[in-house]
This record gives sequence, C-alpha cells and structure tokens, in this order.
Amino acid sequence: MENLSKELIQKLSKYKWSIIVAHDLNLCIGKDNSMPWHISSDLKRFKQITIGHPIIMGRNTYISLPTKPLPGRLNIVLSRSLKLQKDNLISYSSWQDLSKNLNDNEEYFIIGGSTVFQQALPFVSKLYLTIIHDIFPCDTFFPDYNSLIKTWNKIEHSVDIKENNLVFHYETWQKSILSELK
Repeated sequence: MENLSKELIQKLSKYKWSIIVAHDLNLCIGKDNSMPWHISSDLKRFKQITIGHPIIMGRNTYISLPTKPLPGRLNIVLSRSLKLQKDNLISYSSWQDLSKNLNDNEEYFIIGGSTVFQQALPFVSKLYLTIIHDIFPCDTFFPDYNSLIKTWNKIEHSVDIKENNLVFHYETWQKSILSELK
C-alpha cells in the first residue's frame, strides 16, 4: 500500500474529494471481489451521484465492474500493473501521478476498494454512505471512520429502507470548518 506523504495529502486536500460506499454493520464492503448484496436502489443512487464526475478506484474494483468503464464518467484506476487509456478510462501508477492531472472545479468520487479508501480518508471532504443493517461474510472492509466524523456535519440521514429482505439507510457527511482547522 502506497503511504501518502504529509505534503501529498495537503496537496490533494485542495481538491474536492468524496467517498461513496455501501457497508454492513461490520464495515464489510466485499467478499471475493464482489459486493455480498444486491440493492438496486443503491446502485441507482450511486449512478445518480457519480454520473458526470470522475471516479477513482483501485485495480481490483475496476476488475470487479460488470461494465468497464462505467459509462458517463471518467474512470480513473490507480494501479502499478494495469496500464489503461481509452475513452473515459485512464490509469495512474500512484496518487502522486494522479495529483499532477487534477482539475480545481471537479468533484472526484472514490469508489473503492479498501486500500484506496484507506489512503483517501485523510483528504476527503464528503462521505456518501449506504449502511446496511446486517452482517455479511466478508474479506474486504471499509476503514473505521468514526473518529474522523466526530467533527464533521451529517447533512443527510434517510429513513430506513427495505429492499430484497435487507434494511439500510443513507447518510452523507461533510467535513466541517472545525475539522479543517486541526
């Protein structure tokens, strides 16, 4: 896993970064390189939020996509081994390489996986969460973010939704001015 320097985190913090993720009560996000649940309304929400914006992902997340690249947005893959460049798809070998090609006016969405989420948490300013009220067998987890959001503002908390015998809700968290002063 690439360790990001303090300088690189500061540089990346100047841009608009959001994480969008679905997890269970144990922060499970995947098993065997796929999601252990299927929630159509969450996939529609994901598309609605990310369409028209660049999405950032690691190699395994890219490989797991049913349609490559995801249409209607620039797909950016962080990978030292995959070299990709075609319409709406590009790869970078590191966050450092990616940082040289960012646009001030763009919101970037980080969509996975676990390592990319872990690296990005220090500089993201928004979290779009789908929290599934269940526990699944899992081999891939989202990093614990509870200490991070203590000084953030919750700007959305949906009612509980039931679909496919699953109960879940949406939360959106925004970095507050106070957390940026730390």
